[in-house]
Amino acid sequence: MDGSTALNLLALFVSAGALATSFGVSLRQLRLADNSNVLPVIIDMFKETRSPEFLRSVEYIRAELPEEPREQSLSPYIYNERAEHDTLTMPYFEDLAARARATSGAAIHAQLGLRRLRPPA
Repeated sequence: MDGSTALNLLALFVSAGALATSFGVSLRQLRLADNSNVLPVIIDMFKETRSPEFLRSVEYIRAELPEEPREQSLSPYIYNERAEHDTLTMPYFEDLAARARATSGAAIHAQLGLRRLRPPA
């Protein structure tokens, strides 16, 4: 093997190493970018639930609406809010609330097999 062949092989190994490093770094960047897309959704959700308009609506529901027929009295407001504020995050919470209301806490605990700690004697 002469000097030029050795130099060409060395250049080939250095190029292969650079390609492997570049590939690894680009995969890491893709994973980081994919994970960072969650944060804006969470921030948007907090903005919606912390706005003065939202807090006034919650206070109105708590203070002014009657206790008994709350389900019937809330329906028009919920539908109006949906129509006025077409958001991407709140339907998930609405679905979660509907599921939580349909199933009792005791049934969920039994299904998951959750146990309680006994107080120390």
